[in-house]
Amino acid sequence: MESPALGVSVRVDFIFIVAAAPGSSCAGIIEPAGDPDGDGAATGLFADAPTAAAETCGPLPAPICWPSDHVGVQVDLGCSW
Repeated sequence: MESPALGVSVRVDFIFIVAAAPGSSCAGIIEPAGDPDGDGAATGLFADAPTAAAETCGPLPAPICWPSDHVGVQVDLGCSW
């Protein structure tokens, strides 16, 4: 949490989407990285940059670089009509 480097070499996450059942109003889809539909949600990493204190962060008592001890992953789910 003190290093300003991302330090991630492998990330393994799974997102399971159940296939649409007969009579479903839509089928779930994982939208590609970025925000191609412009809805403000994006598939990708979050908390993947150090805090604003990155220039001064370091061992205590200096500020902490990262808001978390891991890199978060988020997914933008859409609906295929």
